[in-house]
Amino acid sequence: MRPNTRWFYERPLQLALLALILRIGALLLQGHDTINWDGANFARTAENVHKGLGYVGMRGTTNLEHEPLYPLLIAAVLPLYANAENIGIAISLLAGALFVVPLYLIARLIYDERVALIAAVLAAVHPFLIKLSVQVLTEPLYYALAAGGIYALLAFVQRQSNKHALVCGALFGLAYLTRSEGFLFMVVAVAVVLVAQIVRYHSTTAALRPLLFMIVPFAVCAIPYVAFFYVHTGQLRIENKTAENYAIGIRLQAGMSYVEAADGLGPGLREDGPELGGAYYATHQHAPEPSLGARLQFAVRAARSHVRDIGHYLSSVQFGSPLLLVMAIIGLFASPWTAKRLSCESILIAYALANYAALSNVQHFWDRYAAGFIPYIVLWGAKGFDEFMRWATLTAAALDVDLQKRRRPFAAAGALLLLLVFLLSVRTMRAEAISPELPKEAAAWIERVAPGPKLIMDVSNVVAYYAQGTWNALPYSSASQALAYVHLKKPDFVVLDARRRPDRPYLGAWLDRGIPDPAARLVHTAGSDPNTRILVYRWLKL
Repeated sequence: MRPNTRWFYERPLQLALLALILRIGALLLQGHDTINWDGANFARTAENVHKGLGYVGMRGTTNLEHEPLYPLLIAAVLPLYANAENIGIAISLLAGALFVVPLYLIARLIYDERVALIAAVLAAVHPFLIKLSVQVLTEPLYYALAAGGIYALLAFVQRQSNKHALVCGALFGLAYLTRSEGFLFMVVAVAVVLVAQIVRYHSTTAALRPLLFMIVPFAVCAIPYVAFFYVHTGQLRIENKTAENYAIGIRLQAGMSYVEAADGLGPGLREDGPELGGAYYATHQHAPEPSLGARLQFAVRAARSHVRDIGHYLSSVQFGSPLLLVMAIIGLFASPWTAKRLSCESILIAYALANYAALSNVQHFWDRYAAGFIPYIVLWGAKGFDEFMRWATLTAAALDVDLQKRRRPFAAAGALLLLLVFLLSVRTMRAEAISPELPKEAAAWIERVAPGPKLIMDVSNVVAYYAQGTWNALPYSSASQALAYVHLKKPDFVVLDARRRPDRPYLGAWLDRGIPDPAARLVHTAGSDPNTRILVYRWLKL
């Protein structure tokens, strides 16, 4: 292997191995954690694909909510290992570790080897990236693919290589099949190529060849998914979450809590909450579309509220603390920009803004939404730490201090600090973990007494997932409405989880005094603690 290319292959893979070891260690130290809502839907969709039942999720209907690459990867491994949840975690672990590779390459392309090493190490020990990498979620896979696409785009702008344009389109196509934001990232890439070629060659025709190399692989990935939506909705669309998020967001902006906005019942047991039941995903495409003005008004309100949310999370300890944010500002502005750096930094800023623009589709904000900004904060933060070390070197030279003699103590202190960050991350993860013991116990009992197809109503879909059942959410409503809705759905079981007590107005009374309906018969209790126990009711067909 040639010495000048050895770094390209060995160093990034060594850093990825370090990141993988840290993530496996975090998973082992964290202990058991229950699968989350999205994770259950990903895993069930994969299981149904594997069984030949189609792209069907937890509701027993076609999964129009989630992009297919992650569930299909899980399904591809199921013939070899029959545990979709563990496969999903393994994919997240690998993708989370590989994410450091494109981040390293981006930093090396824009800055230098030292900044690239700092960026990769920061990504390897970043608390929230570690947290995401041990869950059944699409974010680790998406960030790895998107960062790879950004690197390929930067490399094309610098080197004018059609090979990089091809890789860019393919990676953004796969990113789109992982999360719909990948489509927006491709749009930015097309705009960048057009501008770069016009600036370089003063002609739009110079952009045609690289754009062709970029768009063709992206289209190969995207067209089958767009066709899938057309078959199931009768409309040309690139994703199906925007309509749901808009419906929830309008209700949030009207003053509702998230649980009411997502799962609320309307008059006549109408499923106004988009996440309630499965009918919304099959029928909402026939509802009248909101006007462009209404959508813009919604987006502006959502974007304004997210400025505060993003600032809150990016300055938190889990996201690197205010120190990383300060270092990112230093890295971005402390040193002058060359022409090369101007083009590269402009592209990174464009993608950070694109990520922010994607959030204007949602009014609610989960902590993992802020994780989309971590790649840029880490890159600029690494540059900031590099600038700080340069300043320290210059200061030491002015004071006639020999830093070479103090290199080992500084290196040991840095390693100790990174270890501390890792351990604090694991400590936070352990504190936030919810043991799957009780949901699995309740699910095992249900599966034992009622093997085969069954409908389970619960606030969460976790017990239904572990019990191999389909799921319908209990509604946010009055107790009388909720009972009427349960009768309408005719479930086999109703599950009450004490940890979900605040999520429904009637749940506390039902947990304490039972479900006040002759069709409800308490048949199993998992756990004895009133704050965590799970009650399983058989719902009789009277």
